[in-house]
Amino acid sequence: MKKIIRLVITFLVVSVLGQAQEMNKCASTEAMLKKASTDKKFAKRVEETTKQREKLNSFKTAGGNVYIIPVVFHILHQGGGENISNAQVEDAVRILNVDYRKLNPDTTDIVTEFKQLAADIEIEFRLATIDPDGNCTNGIIRHNTPATNFDASYSYTGVGPGLWDPQKYLCFYICKTLDFPGAAAYTYIPGWLGAGNPADAVVSLHSYVGSIGSSSPFTSRVLTHEVGHWLGLDHVWGGTNDPGVACGDDGVGDTPVTMGWSSCNLTNNQVCTPGVTENVQNYMEYSYCDKMFTIGQKNLMRNVIATGANSGRDNLVSPSNLLATGVTNPQVCAPVADFITVNNKYNYCTGQSIQFRDNTLNSHPTIWNWDFPGGTPNASTDSMPTVSYASPGLYAVSYTATNTGGTSNISKSNYISIVSNTADYSSVFNEGFEVSTIPGTDWITENSMDANTWVETSTASSSGTKSAMINNFTNTTGDIEVLYSPSFDLNAINSANPPVAFTFKLAYQRSTTSANEKLQVFSSINCGQTWLQRYAKTGSSLSTVAGTTTSAFVPTSANDWRTETVSVSAINTQSNVFFKFVFTSDAAGNKNNIYIDDINIAQSVVGINEQYENTLNLQLFPNPSKETTSLQFTLTKSSDISVKVLDVLGKEVDTVMNKKLGSGVQQIDLNNYQRSSGVYFIVLSIDGNRFIKKMIVE
Repeated sequence: MKKIIRLVITFLVVSVLGQAQEMNKCASTEAMLKKASTDKKFAKRVEETTKQREKLNSFKTAGGNVYIIPVVFHILHQGGGENISNAQVEDAVRILNVDYRKLNPDTTDIVTEFKQLAADIEIEFRLATIDPDGNCTNGIIRHNTPATNFDASYSYTGVGPGLWDPQKYLCFYICKTLDFPGAAAYTYIPGWLGAGNPADAVVSLHSYVGSIGSSSPFTSRVLTHEVGHWLGLDHVWGGTNDPGVACGDDGVGDTPVTMGWSSCNLTNNQVCTPGVTENVQNYMEYSYCDKMFTIGQKNLMRNVIATGANSGRDNLVSPSNLLATGVTNPQVCAPVADFITVNNKYNYCTGQSIQFRDNTLNSHPTIWNWDFPGGTPNASTDSMPTVSYASPGLYAVSYTATNTGGTSNISKSNYISIVSNTADYSSVFNEGFEVSTIPGTDWITENSMDANTWVETSTASSSGTKSAMINNFTNTTGDIEVLYSPSFDLNAINSANPPVAFTFKLAYQRSTTSANEKLQVFSSINCGQTWLQRYAKTGSSLSTVAGTTTSAFVPTSANDWRTETVSVSAINTQSNVFFKFVFTSDAAGNKNNIYIDDINIAQSVVGINEQYENTLNLQLFPNPSKETTSLQFTLTKSSDISVKVLDVLGKEVDTVMNKKLGSGVQQIDLNNYQRSSGVYFIVLSIDGNRFIKKMIVE
């Protein structure tokens, strides 16, 4: 056996199996300090585990028997791309079984020096069919929760079904983000935590699970690597997360001393010991051409299972546990029907192909029946049907899943949003929420957790009598609220009124100085398939009112509102642009209300003094009106005034005023007797600064 020179440098294994040139390191010191501060016995367990692993390398367990490990995938999501499909999870389990049984066809590419050492580990992984309470499961549990980020302790912060005994199941937690930037997945070496600790699990970003869906073939071996750690293996260069720094050893006899590789160097890799080829293609490397475990690694992993290694791995594979988890004699349970689109998106253009995928809970269906009212086709018995819609609108989808255990149906109303390939608006636009409803023809909401979302309100406004707001003071902690806009032909608006600008009024005050709430604005040029951020403010920068308040915030003066600008210069030649406002409630519960008003997409107004705009107190009332509408504003000094009326195409239909007015409150009456019913835009120019309000004539 090789001399073991591996030092216990870190306790946390963080695997970064992305692009080699983008590989990041783990926060080893920070993680160690955090764990040590909460678990005084941790360092001692690490030392004891290290000594035990040396002994586990010294004897060989009998082969020939295949260990079966029950697994469960906990999907932590808020309805986004992190809510991966059943098929992606099943693909990940398939890849684990291929790799641990040496069934991967690329073993033919293993270099000569290691081809005979490549081992069938004789370990298989199967999704559980019985949960801890004895109920049916398909081994895929979905948690709609704001806790989609895992901290350095791994510990799932939920309760109940989120915490499954790690001595009975290999638990995977699939999440959206991790505490360590650049990290793909991480886990603990068996014994470090003690048997039964709920943090004894594998945690991974959703984009590193399997080879399909949000993942890819390039990232599909991440879980193979992580389960290697979970079964006792170090990186082949030793117990650090820094390959290529110093020659090191994993304590396994047939993996040569190496510095570790961040690239697939198969020719000039005899670095640490002259004449000795290093095992670059090992699953516990960072070389991105991993294809194998060695016989020595097989021996260590199987010894960890056979002895339990202070982690309960022996109980996992026991006949009684395999029966209790439904791995042997699996239950045939009735399905609980569910489905998603293949790309986990809900917004499409007319005529665009949409593929649906079964996402049933509890068990696996064998018969699929779909209904797509308004779609082509309008029904299907395919497991993954493809549908298109010829007309804009919101469409329901119904699905029935059947197997020998029973039948289940689910219907989702307004599930698919189809929008026209032609923009809703092609001229200057103003939205003050005086007439528009939320949700309505123009504005659609999406809520991730509860019924508390964007609504129109008459409680406060920047101008007029209404605005859009979220009653976030009583909202669910960490909730995400989305408000979708109609579509705009920015190219036409910009051509007629260059340069086009997107502005809106904002009012918000924090509840505490630690409140970290966020407002973002995104744009899409492909009917909502993909979105790019155009605006974002968080925490103190979001607040428009100084200080904090413990009461539900309501703006009471013009000074509580601030004009915000959304960057649209990069998309001002696009002819069908959608926007969405996305508000994220504080994850710690420090919440307060937020308001938006006076959304304008029009010619950029250069040189406006924001404080002057706030004192303008511009109002248009009554609106809508059949007869006379009054435009009211306040001048702080004598100014040149122009008032014009434009139609929806941006064409001037009337010049109401063009003269100099003195300071004070001004009221200009707009006679609508001769105007046709419809939408008009009132353009007020004050010393060359333009302000636009939408007027509706009934």
